[in-house]
Amino acid sequence: MPNALPDEVNDALATRHLEARHRSFICRAVVRKLIDSGKASNAHLLKAASKIRKRYSPMKRATDPQGKALYKKLVRTRLRQQSGPRSKSSKNSQPSAPLCAKEAREAMVQDWAAGKRSVTIMGPYLEATRALRNKEANKMKSLNLLIDYPALTIPQLLLQEFSAMDEIQVPVSLMKESWLMRLGHFRKYFSDHNIYRIDANFSVEQQTVMILESLHRMPLWLKNSRPKRGQADGVENRACRVLEIFPENTPLAEARPDSREPLRLTGIGEAMGTVNFFAISDAEPIFSTDDPIEALLLLLATYWTFHLSFGAANKSAVLFLAACVLGPVKMMSYVSRNDKFLDLCRDNFNLEV
Repeated sequence: MPNALPDEVNDALATRHLEARHRSFICRAVVRKLIDSGKASNAHLLKAASKIRKRYSPMKRATDPQGKALYKKLVRTRLRQQSGPRSKSSKNSQPSAPLCAKEAREAMVQDWAAGKRSVTIMGPYLEATRALRNKEANKMKSLNLLIDYPALTIPQLLLQEFSAMDEIQVPVSLMKESWLMRLGHFRKYFSDHNIYRIDANFSVEQQTVMILESLHRMPLWLKNSRPKRGQADGVENRACRVLEIFPENTPLAEARPDSREPLRLTGIGEAMGTVNFFAISDAEPIFSTDDPIEALLLLLATYWTFHLSFGAANKSAVLFLAACVLGPVKMMSYVSRNDKFLDLCRDNFNLEV
């Protein structure tokens, strides 16, 4: 227990009029002392919750007769204090026990519901649950994963988790740099194969939009864009696209892809102006951004972080984008037997395979 409390907190205890800020101060003081003494395991927090209720009777609540809510608050407080800079007095103390992933997941959901959705609060939760989430993602639909891990809808954190995956291990800044290095190769390839003429004077964002909109027309996978059976000639198969842009003010219901189609980017706005990019999986929006380069990285992050299967229609195009951003070596398990794909990477885009 803390050696001393501020007068304001003591007065609140004496009059039994504790506010949320008073309760939070007591919890922070208790957890800080436990961390400094190297006794911040879940078992120690459980004992601390019991002692707090005995020593400070106003901390008891009729709605929490067993003190479970107080224990969970201590767990969340420990997570926040461990994620921040350590105090001088704790530098030489023993490391506290690692946070339980399931408790971190529960705390994430509770804080998200309470409107505490900043990167600084949600980031440590995702890091603490990373191993558990990667295991569960193989068995869960995207919607269920978002319910259990709502912080994945924050673009910055989704990219952070993607970058940290064992099979990726590429900084986001390097991903963006690699993509920008490929723009000149795309301009030349698209011009040589009469796909689309992209002027180098366009901004990198505009060039990215043009590339993503026309990527499905590259010869290696052009057959995937041919009309489906029963469709009129000249009508492209929408499922083959990586990006589809709809006019400004288009209702979301009209822009929403068919649930049977593979994950892709959808945009609403002006292709050469401002566009809101998003992706939908299991009828649930995963992310939203106005930056086309970030949208590209988020699309790849969604495939890997959510462990989504690639659809046959746009699989080659998505994997090629991943090769441009991450390097073909990261894609070898998917394309090791596709010589034409590897030749395209090496001969036309100067990618080492």
